[in-house]
Amino acid sequence: MVLSFGKLMTVKTKFKVGDFVACQYDFYEFGSIVYDGENRFVNPFYGIILLVDAQPEAIFGYDVLYQVVCLDGNLRFFTEWEITLV
Repeated sequence: MVLSFGKLMTVKTKFKVGDFVACQYDFYEFGSIVYDGENRFVNPFYGIILLVDAQPEAIFGYDVLYQVVCLDGNLRFFTEWEITLV
């Protein structure tokens, strides 16, 4: 998916709206999430991408934010490196 913001910025995204994905927070590991160094997706959140937010002010660092509705009913935000396609 390619998002364009005029002549100044074009962002190519790895995932698109409607993709079924597994997501794992990279920086914030809470008590219910187990992390082992070899397999980062031990207990991932599964969900469907609702929104790909690549507007210049919404980019986290240099990456695109994805809004994912997870199977537990919560909306969560992930970056590209925290998501894998199922």
